[in-house]
Amino acid sequence: MIEETGRVETLGPLEVRRRVSHFPTQMSLKRSRQSLDDTLHRWLANPANVIPVHANGATSGRAGEPVWSRLEELVLETPAQMSLFNTTSRAGQLRREAVLHVLATGTHPVVSYERKLILELHMLRAACYIFVAALSAMRDSEIQEIQRGALTQYYGSPAIGSRKVKGDSSTPRKNWWIIEPVAQTLAVAERLSWHDTHLFTALGAGRVGIKAAADIDLFITQVNANRHITGLEEIPSGRVRPHMFRRTMSIIASQQPDGEIAVGIQLKHAARRALANRLSGHTARSTPSG
Repeated sequence: MIEETGRVETLGPLEVRRRVSHFPTQMSLKRSRQSLDDTLHRWLANPANVIPVHANGATSGRAGEPVWSRLEELVLETPAQMSLFNTTSRAGQLRREAVLHVLATGTHPVVSYERKLILELHMLRAACYIFVAALSAMRDSEIQEIQRGALTQYYGSPAIGSRKVKGDSSTPRKNWWIIEPVAQTLAVAERLSWHDTHLFTALGAGRVGIKAAADIDLFITQVNANRHITGLEEIPSGRVRPHMFRRTMSIIASQQPDGEIAVGIQLKHAARRALANRLSGHTARSTPSG
């Protein structure tokens, strides 16, 4: 689907209105002190947020009807517990009616949702993030600031342009050297992204940024669970976090001739020439945790 269209399949507002014409059009969510109501109100107020709906031929739910469990995950940014749209409570029913009203008006984009497809897209996004983190030595915040068209040339070599966030209130744009496979990975991430500007964003939402730790954990879990299909080696159990990729790359690079200088430049420590060797050496020092 991505290969043929450049984006994940979406339904146009007109098609959605046809499918949900039977939904109420004059519903509003009652004012409530509950934080769940407030959270849903804020989420629905952003027209960039995408509402997942059942696709044609779905095994459960009518075509065009919201996928409530997935919608709860997007709104609350947590695994679905069916606390937000619980049909056994009046509050849950009112929240559903509020969503149906927004859906019927066509103010929000929608996406045909299939759980297996979304999991595959989630895995692909996680793989892109991990590959970039492992081979660029960028910080998590810097990776999540990568935008469309970020590929550039830096002193004649391919590079990523992004913002150096840590310790800089002005957040200037910097360049990180990369190899060709990383450039290809960014091209995949750019086509996968749902956002108008940023590459690493929530699937089906207008929110910039991802929970990198959760993506890494998901990737490891799914790779190990499907080894009988892929033939890949098992990933050892243990805590893996974004900064560990940066440190590991630094250790490897520092072991090459003049590697410490290169590490200082790539980690953006070279701007402080007097401290570059000490800072880069600290980052590149091997530790028990990687």
